[in-house]
Amino acid sequence: MKKPVRALGNVTRQANKKLRRESIFNIAKRLIATNGLDDFTISQLAREAGVTTPTIHNLFGKKSDIVKELVARLIEQMKWNTLDPPSDPLENTKFFVGHMVMAPLTVGLASHKVDDGPQIPVYRLSE
Repeated sequence: MKKPVRALGNVTRQANKKLRRESIFNIAKRLIATNGLDDFTISQLAREAGVTTPTIHNLFGKKSDIVKELVARLIEQMKWNTLDPPSDPLENTKFFVGHMVMAPLTVGLASHKVDDGPQIPVYRLSE
């Protein structure tokens, strides 16, 4: 008796869907970081990604689902950044604050640009 053969077409299709989803997610991060969450729309994301609005809804759901995923990834990144903090209290504080500020940047949730303001780095979600 022969073993059932697994169709590779479905595997390839799922892999391509995952790659497309990640690519579109990166565009969403960039749009939110540069324009702010209030100005971010699903239709704008679809236009930037070169897909239809229903495709975005199929891959992600609603705008709030994209935001939830961004926050979940941010929390995960922060968790990994703080697993091995220094033992010195002062260094530990610097480490923690540095990673709390840098984590939104590493997942693309924040932009480090500031129009007119202090000459120290200030991080905000939108410009």
